[in-house]
Amino acid sequence: MPRGGARIGAGRKPKPRPVNVLPARVLAHPSSVAPPSTSAPIEVEEFDAPDDLLHDERMIWLRQAPYAFKKGTLTRASALSFERYCKVVVLERNEAKSSAMGGPNHRGLLRQINAYELQFMLTPAGKPLLEPVQQPQQDADEEFFGGGSVAGR
Repeated sequence: MPRGGARIGAGRKPKPRPVNVLPARVLAHPSSVAPPSTSAPIEVEEFDAPDDLLHDERMIWLRQAPYAFKKGTLTRASALSFERYCKVVVLERNEAKSSAMGGPNHRGLLRQINAYELQFMLTPAGKPLLEPVQQPQQDADEEFFGGGSVAGR
């Protein structure tokens, strides 16, 4: 072999494989087994707001918590984070009432609120999770002929 080793791309080219056929070793691999279904209904534990929330913060909790409970994102483990969310919303409202509205502090609070709302699924993000309702299909002839049948004329 000359100096420098084999050339890149030299040698016999591999035979093309059909795209839709997987090798047997891939089909038999344990990771190819489907994961368990997660569509089973979840037991939702609803609980009251913490006692140390102020009145405005408690109002945010009472208004937003049912949606987070319904999505399954507000649990006992995430309650502290949801409490912080309520406090940040009140801070943002106070900042919006002041002359600093639109300033760097206000924009930072809005970013925090957006992150919390995405975390608790309180705002839509990406594709809708619900499947669209199928509308009954009309016959193309009915639309063209105005509902009357061709045979009945």
